[in-house]
Amino acid sequence: MNIAVCETGERVSWKRYPGHLLLGRSYAILTDVTSPVECQNACLLDTLCRSVQFIESLQQCSISYYSKNQAPTRFRTDPEVDYYEIVCVADR
Repeated sequence: MNIAVCETGERVSWKRYPGHLLLGRSYAILTDVTSPVECQNACLLDTLCRSVQFIESLQQCSISYYSKNQAPTRFRTDPEVDYYEIVCVADR
């Protein structure tokens, strides 16, 4: 589980940005990925992962150490891609 991103007492959640991507910031590309959840789970195995991009038509997942806040000029629209970013949520 990717606990390095969140502080103690927080849990990992995901924020979806449909039709967006983070251009040129992926360090791994996975193929034959059938769902965004499968893509997110791959990210959670790496403590440095901050975001993923999922292209359903290609069944492709891109994993990144960056978030849109770390590279705002590379955050672009693309109707084929859904961008997901880790968000830390306080446990109650």
